[in-house]
Amino acid sequence: MKGIHGKRAGALLLAGVLAAGLLLGGCGKKAPLYSPGNPVNLTVWHYYNGPQMAAFDAQAEEFNSTVGKEKGICVTARAPSQTWKRQPPTL
Repeated sequence: MKGIHGKRAGALLLAGVLAAGLLLGGCGKKAPLYSPGNPVNLTVWHYYNGPQMAAFDAQAEEFNSTVGKEKGICVTARAPSQTWKRQPPTL
């Protein structure tokens, strides 16, 4: 039975060390990967069309002019060509 308790204690110790590493890994001041001087560009591909596409594009533009501008994030919304509306060729 002593072996089982030793394994359990080892597993708990390992879990504690991993948890501490995760918690303390976020400590310290790190430079952001993006900023207004070093912006990041994100492209969001979607399949919206009509009113949904207009609403999504408006939200992306609103984000870009507010939070995105402040934090250095630019979102571009893209919709692929409407290939799903094409009919397959007849044989």
